[in-house]
Amino acid sequence: MDSTLIILWVFTWIAIGLIILRLLLRKVKGLKFVLGDYFAMGAILCALVRLALVHVILIWGTNNMSTTFRHTHHFTPEEIRRREIASKFVLTNRVFYNS
Repeated sequence: MDSTLIILWVFTWIAIGLIILRLLLRKVKGLKFVLGDYFAMGAILCALVRLALVHVILIWGTNNMSTTFRHTHHFTPEEIRRREIASKFVLTNRVFYNS
């Protein structure tokens, strides 16, 4: 497994764990949720969607490659399809990354 993929999973789950810890501590202290807590819940959703998208991007690859590789590699129709989908996921990922 690629080290980038491992780092993606580890840091995403650390971030989600910290957000959940924040929410749990507010509940344990008997505090009501405020707007920032609801944004934190939304951030969990964004992190999970981003995790799924980037996982596919890293596994399938994108259309971003060197000219040499593009001219020397023989692309199968399946590989072309996967790279097109992953490239579209890159654009979709930007929305969730910024959120």
